[in-house]
Amino acid sequence: MPLPEGQLCTMEDIQSVAAPVLAYLENVGYPATPDLITTWIKNASRQLEIETNRQFLPTRATEWYDGNDTQTLVLRRFPVLKVHHLRIWGGRHFLIWEFPPDKIIYEGEYTPEEYRNSELVVRRETGVLNITLGLLEWFMPLRMQPPLFIWNRRFVLGRQNIEVDYTAGMGVPDPDDPDKFLPEPNHEVRYAATLLTAIKVVDYAAGVNLGVVSRTLGERTENFGGQGIFGTLRQRWMDELYGTPQRPGLIMRLKALTPRSPTRLEGMETNVSHDKRNPERQSPTRLEGMETCTVAAPAATILLSPTRLEGMETLRLGLMATPTVSVSDPP
Repeated sequence: MPLPEGQLCTMEDIQSVAAPVLAYLENVGYPATPDLITTWIKNASRQLEIETNRQFLPTRATEWYDGNDTQTLVLRRFPVLKVHHLRIWGGRHFLIWEFPPDKIIYEGEYTPEEYRNSELVVRRETGVLNITLGLLEWFMPLRMQPPLFIWNRRFVLGRQNIEVDYTAGMGVPDPDDPDKFLPEPNHEVRYAATLLTAIKVVDYAAGVNLGVVSRTLGERTENFGGQGIFGTLRQRWMDELYGTPQRPGLIMRLKALTPRSPTRLEGMETNVSHDKRNPERQSPTRLEGMETCTVAAPAATILLSPTRLEGMETLRLGLMATPTVSVSDPP
């Protein structure tokens, strides 16, 4: 079921998770109004995108990419809901190719006949575009006659010459506007947004009763340990979101397990030189936090190079020398 625009959870989700906090605010005379909860939900939805470096709310953007002289282009945002326009430019006023909307197909949603007639395949979950034209194709600016020269079905090499207008996020088409999408996140994303919003509700309650660390009801006294009335509940939600030493949280799982190219690391883009005259001249791939060390073992050397990807580490072991063992006959 689609959610309201700009929200990754609903007010009903907040009421089911943070019911004790909302009831407490109602009793002390500071109820959380629907407008206030809606504001918290929108802020928490945006916060979740920032902390995971992902696109969950359907957002339309026009971005420019460097042509890489290959048939594949990796978009910055994913999952991809729709590619509205894709143009390859040869200069400021020279349009090489524009893909018609009816020639753009999406992985898993086309027939063999549609694939044969297509020009671009979009892989939604990974945000990858693949050109599917024939080996050699005639092309002309804005598809006007006469043809100018031969195109080898690649994203022509250039700087900021690929224009992509697309919508990315988790959503479904708006019945009133086919180019607009309404949020429809999966369960994990929706629950993470709910917990982030619930934490904001607790912080609001803590502001109402600033400095309250214990309370007495008749003969019963409760001590909150300096965390406020709902400090324990807030800490439990924080552990679910950000994890504990024993297990990762929702934020880490959403951030780390992403179907992204392994050369694209957190907060950094890898640029590789495309010098065809000197194929060996490639810019080094810089990995965040890479450390190389040599460990001496008996008659062997092991190279340890931990490669830190988003939220996980892998170790590559390379045996540099073969152990040598001498065996002699007993005396």
